[in-house]
Amino acid sequence: NNYLYWLELGNARARFGEAESAEKALRRALQLAPNYSAVQWALGNTILRRGNPEEAFELFLKAASANPKYGNSAAVTIWQYLDRDLTQTIAVLERDPALLDSLIGILAADKRLDEALFVWERLDGQGHTSVSPENEKALYAAMIEAKRFRDAVKILGKLDTDGQKYAADSVTNGDFESPVKTQNASVFDWRIAEGSMPRIALTDAQKYSGHLSLLISFGGGEGELFRSISQTIAVTPGGKYIFQFHSRSELKTLAEIKWEIVDAVGRAIVTQVPIAVESPDWTSSQIEFTVPDESDGIEIRLVRGRCATSGCFAAGNLWLDDVKIGRR
Repeated sequence: NNYLYWLELGNARARFGEAESAEKALRRALQLAPNYSAVQWALGNTILRRGNPEEAFELFLKAASANPKYGNSAAVTIWQYLDRDLTQTIAVLERDPALLDSLIGILAADKRLDEALFVWERLDGQGHTSVSPENEKALYAAMIEAKRFRDAVKILGKLDTDGQKYAADSVTNGDFESPVKTQNASVFDWRIAEGSMPRIALTDAQKYSGHLSLLISFGGGEGELFRSISQTIAVTPGGKYIFQFHSRSELKTLAEIKWEIVDAVGRAIVTQVPIAVESPDWTSSQIEFTVPDESDGIEIRLVRGRCATSGCFAAGNLWLDDVKIGRR
């Protein structure tokens, strides 16, 4: 009357292809330990191979509920047995939200992103806690890799992001009132290229509005490398937008400092707008642009353009504030 004896006997018989006798042994183990997940899992696999999917699926669900380590395997097994039919798979797995959650990770890894997003939206509609951060991050990463930026930012908006809000058609932290991340920044955050020059920091000494602005300080060296500042924004394909920003400059340079708006999919420059480098007062600038029809993402990036002299000399400070885009 030791369930472990019958479990080991059943598994051994299954390994030797003795399916009928394996099932008998495992059913005896289940009688002795009806709530033991290892028994449920072993019996489920045996009777699935014998053509009894309904009972097998029920045992898989029980095993996964009792022991989460079986969750991913249960979801994969059921999905594959049902020939990757999403409707049938959901009908089985929806009895346990944790298994639907596992299915998101499976679909994301298999690059079936429309199906993964469908399951994610279904679970998210039932309450965000139904979706694990691990699978949500996997789906987000897959969307970024596929350059599906509107879907990616929608998922990122549900993740724990230290209070930072993310949304399509919006510059994240465009007023610079939140810290600018130097590590682990998402593509939808401000990203500062590696290097030491120019020096970049938030400051309360000058601001157009609010409490802070972004200070970019040049040391006056000849031929200094230029650390670019960039951010990806989810937009509407073919959409018409206005890009706006405020700047104040005490720079001495013949180099061109400008914003470039780049197609985040095709990487072509959509438009660009120079910054007035001799503007001691706050200056408002804007430019209209149209997103390429095949893209739902743009990148805005502050770069140094051509230099009027070979040295690219630059000394002094540049402040930026209230960077934003809007539909038109």
